[in-house]
Amino acid sequence: MATFRDNTGREWVVTVTVDTVKRVRAACGVDLLCLGEQNVLARMSSDPALLCDVLFLASVPANGEAVSGVDFGRAMAGDAIDEAARAFLEELVRFFPSRQRPILAEVLKKVEAAEAAATGILLRRVQDLNPEELAKQAVALTGSGSSSTEQPEPAA
Repeated sequence: MATFRDNTGREWVVTVTVDTVKRVRAACGVDLLCLGEQNVLARMSSDPALLCDVLFLASVPANGEAVSGVDFGRAMAGDAIDEAARAFLEELVRFFPSRQRPILAEVLKKVEAAEAAATGILLRRVQDLNPEELAKQAVALTGSGSSSTEQPEPAA
C-alpha cells in the first residue's frame, strides 16, 4: 500500500478497492473505472479540491486516528497534494488486474509527460511576458484619462 504525508506530518495509507470506487463514484461523481472515457485524470489534475476529495475517500490515517474531511483538506496543499496524488495513482494501477496494469502504467506516463509539456509551455509564455506592454494594456482597459487617485462623488 502506498503512503503519503499531509502538511501536518500525518501519514496516510492509500487503498483502492471496489468499495473505494463506489464511494468516490457516489460522493464525487467520478468513476475511477472509466479513466479515459471521462478524462478523470485530467479533471483531478486540474482540480485540486476534487483530487483531495477523492484522496480522502481512498485514504486512512496510518495511526488510525479519526480525521474529518475538513481537517484533511486543511492539511493538503502544495507538495503534499503531489505526493498524495502519486500514491493514489500507484494504488489505482494496482487495483486493476495484472493484464491491464501495463496499459494503465503507460497511460499515467503519458499523462505525466503531457503535464510536464504543458508546464513548460506555460512557463515559457510567462517568461515571454513584457511587463511594460502588460501595463499599457491594463491602462488601456481602464481608460487612458482616468486617475486611480480620483475619489467618486458622494451619493446624495
